[in-house]
Amino acid sequence: MDGRMPRDTEVLHQVISTHGLSVTQVANRSGLAEKSIYKYLAGDRTLPSDVIRAVFELTADLRLVVLITGAVPVQIQALESTRDCPHDDRSRQAPVHVPPPEEALSHMLAAAKGCIQCGEHLNGIFADGRVDRHDLSAIDKLMECLSKVRIEAAVCHASMESAREKVSR
Repeated sequence: MDGRMPRDTEVLHQVISTHGLSVTQVANRSGLAEKSIYKYLAGDRTLPSDVIRAVFELTADLRLVVLITGAVPVQIQALESTRDCPHDDRSRQAPVHVPPPEEALSHMLAAAKGCIQCGEHLNGIFADGRVDRHDLSAIDKLMECLSKVRIEAAVCHASMESAREKVSR
């Protein structure tokens, strides 16, 4: 490994930080030991779906959905009708976290600008027609940038849909 944290672990850190979750909360929700959670968060082990699901159940943060769906387009809709039903586990879940449109758009544009810069750099590398081992880090960087754009675009899409709904009412 090259010392960089895996993208899914990086996103999980961002979500945990944004929502102020503790390792204890994640461990309790996932049914795993705190020691294991620390190893996952350090990037020492591949994140299991139990941890991603636990953090999503605690936050309903859309950035986690994109980790699972990747490039597959999905539409997220909160199940508001079950919120008051005491017998339905979904009633205890956090409401879906959709950031304000200006925040979501700002993050998406920053990610897109970073992706464009990576792409332009890589385009210069490809211009000579020779791609070698030294170019792999630039390719990896672009792949990371593309993943970040997909995540931020999905969050931005949900935020824009929410804003559109509010205006339509």
